[in-house]
Amino acid sequence: MSTSSPSDEKFHEPERSSASAFQAGFERLRTTLGFKNQKELADILEIRQSSISDAKRRDVIPADWAIKLLRKERINPHWIYVGLHPVRIGDQECAPCSEFSPGQSSFLQQFATQSLSIIVMQDASMEPEIPRDSHVGINTDNRELVSGALYGVKLPYEGFTVRRILTAGNRKATLRAATPSIPAIMLDHSKLESIIHGRAVWLKTCP
Repeated sequence: MSTSSPSDEKFHEPERSSASAFQAGFERLRTTLGFKNQKELADILEIRQSSISDAKRRDVIPADWAIKLLRKERINPHWIYVGLHPVRIGDQECAPCSEFSPGQSSFLQQFATQSLSIIVMQDASMEPEIPRDSHVGINTDNRELVSGALYGVKLPYEGFTVRRILTAGNRKATLRAATPSIPAIMLDHSKLESIIHGRAVWLKTCP
């Protein structure tokens, strides 16, 4: 059986830098995209150069930039914000990402730390909801159980994958795949703690 696992490079230690948040992110983008100045970055982002000057003044890389560069260039938001590899997500051009929640363009600012993990779906267990080879963002800081929500989990013989978790009042939880041929797994709530990686927060699909 094919298994899913977080991108190995995801677990590299982030860079340590004394530069400001904006300058550090700007230099990582310069290295990755090869632009020479703010004007060229503005052209890539399709924004006014004054917007870059404003971001520099506020010492922040806006989440809208991260979203656009994830869509256009597959650049990992973790790389932009904290220097965490991989620089680009996936090995092929991907379709625009669609988020499970909350869907606003500013949501990535919540995950600009090591709390965002990425699971690559190497099997078809969650199709058609999550196609094979999709990249699923997992917020490892959120492991609170919400019945019907999607979670990254680590299963015996399967490794890291995604399942929908349904809870009941009897302290039992059911892990369901989308593919009917895969049997559901029922566990006590106490046993879930050892397998839940975090809640799914965004999905990026590849053709």
